[in-house]
Amino acid sequence: EPTTDQMKEIFGIELVSRSKCAENGAGRLKTQSVKLLRCPITDGMNHLDEVLEHTLRTGDSMYEKDSEINELPRYFTIQLGRMWDEMQNRLTKKFDKVSHPLQLDLYGHCSDEMKLKLQAAREVALILLFRCTKCEIQLKFRGNNMQNAK
Repeated sequence: EPTTDQMKEIFGIELVSRSKCAENGAGRLKTQSVKLLRCPITDGMNHLDEVLEHTLRTGDSMYEKDSEINELPRYFTIQLGRMWDEMQNRLTKKFDKVSHPLQLDLYGHCSDEMKLKLQAAREVALILLFRCTKCEIQLKFRGNNMQNAK
């Protein structure tokens, strides 16, 4: 049976949130650990990145809240909230389509500290991607020249 530490290693997301009072500008910093990120879907959101941005950069009439991911887990779990209508303040099933990429890039949602940890691996991945793309282009070019030569 998995322990709490193992669960945190596999699913634990560490968020750093900065809250700022709209009236007097007083702020506070809060770190919290969650196992999934709950993201409510509001009207007009049709891509997962928009939903994440709204969830991490939202506040209310009294506070502005800005959250960043400070620690990434092996498996990043997102719960899309489709069952609440904020305008009517009641449970309602939303049928809005939310598109999502095959690979989710969370780099833009990470704290500066986390970005530093990810930078080296990100550069290697971009180099490999560039090389693969370059090889594909060369193969396609050679293939087209072979067909034209016939």
